Amino acid sequence: REKLVRDEISRLEGAKAEGEQIGIEKEKRSTARKLIAMGLSISDIAKATGLDEEATLKLKKLLYIVKFSYYACCLFLSQSFISLFQRLFIP
Repeated sequence: REKLVRDEISRLEGAKAEGEQIGIEKEKRSTARKLIAMGLSISDIAKATGLDEEATLKLKKLLYIVKFSYYACCLFLSQSFISLFQRLFIP
């Protein structure tokens, strides 16, 4: 019975450490996103966050893709709205 308790404590401690590491990595990426938005260089961001340059560059590319997709959707919706408005209100 004591062995089961020790094993469970060990398992929980391992899970806690893993969760803390995941939180640290999330915070690094969050900080990197903010620094990318500020226009810092990839190497400076990597140094400041502890992420490697490759991971930082991938994050930057992903952010640009998301930003582009957002603007593309806005443009499509605005064009669709204008077209609908013209059909409804302009003879």
